[in-house]
Amino acid sequence: YAGGGAYIYGGSAMFDGGTFAGNEASYLYSSSSDTGGGGLYLTSNSQTAMVGVEVGGNLSYYADGGGIALDSAYLSMEQVSIANNESSFSSGGGIFAGVNSTVSASEVSIVDNVTASSIGGGLVVHGGSSFDGYLVDISHNHSASSFGAALVDGGDMLLSQSTINGNYAQYVGGIGVRNSANVDLANVVMNGNSDESYSGGYAYYGVA
Repeated sequence: YAGGGAYIYGGSAMFDGGTFAGNEASYLYSSSSDTGGGGLYLTSNSQTAMVGVEVGGNLSYYADGGGIALDSAYLSMEQVSIANNESSFSSGGGIFAGVNSTVSASEVSIVDNVTASSIGGGLVVHGGSSFDGYLVDISHNHSASSFGAALVDGGDMLLSQSTINGNYAQYVGGIGVRNSANVDLANVVMNGNSDESYSGGYAYYGVA
């Protein structure tokens, strides 16, 4: 099942304040192809806006997006905290932006999220999707595998006036960029990202 706290299918939703905490989504025993999003799952061209919301302490089990998962959806966030979420046995501890999705973030913190055995401790942005962030803090996220802060896998990422700090992974503590992804960082501070085997901050794979 998907969207432990909220499942947004088509249409539009607005969350002004409030908390999504302690929710769970799981692939196990699900008869639906829609899985993931421990806190929220957004799909089917839905449009969601969040202002002053906390998404914390949620779990996706064998499914992507411990905090939020998107599949063909649009999400706008302002003054939002995405913290202490976990994707267990799948990707995107904080946010997982699947295909054909757009995330716009302003004054957003993505901190202390975990992928217990897969990739993208903070967030994952897949092909056909984009993440546009201003004053975003991506810090102290942890991947037990690769890409502690983020993986941009064929998608697009634009970050400005932002921080990528203290993230950790076995392989590439900061951002991984692969499959002809596009990443543009403007006035971004990258500090204290670490791993055990390759590049603490940044790694490219097959970027056009």
